[in-house]
Amino acid sequence: MCMIRMANQSQQKKHGGLGGNRTAEIKLQYPEEFLVTVSGHYCPVVHGGSPVNRSLTFRSNKRTFGPFGIEEGTPFTFSMDGGLIVGFNGRSGWYLDAIGFRLSRVQTTKLFQRVQKRLRKLTSTASKSSATKDGEIRALT
Repeated sequence: MCMIRMANQSQQKKHGGLGGNRTAEIKLQYPEEFLVTVSGHYCPVVHGGSPVNRSLTFRSNKRTFGPFGIEEGTPFTFSMDGGLIVGFNGRSGWYLDAIGFRLSRVQTTKLFQRVQKRLRKLTSTASKSSATKDGEIRALT
């Protein structure tokens, strides 16, 4: 079975039934590394049942994580071309029934560097302006 554990500061919740005993933590080296593809397999666990996610594999722009679960059933791949996967949502009962993705455009390093440079310039200008005003006030008093 494929299991996902979603964690935040206050709680952890396991999805995917009792199958499997492997736990893995995926740590990306953001902002240089980000998720670009999620693939896996889905099929019913019992004959005539609804299909559920059986395995998941996560691929970043640098590494591959997984597969997690049993690679059995119909394969699927969700790839981002010119974007990245920034979050997940899903539906689960006893198993992981569905998984969805939150997406974003890739933020180019050049754009980020330009914004940083302009912010530094703006901050520097504001500091000089503030110092000049303080000097003017002192001269007047």
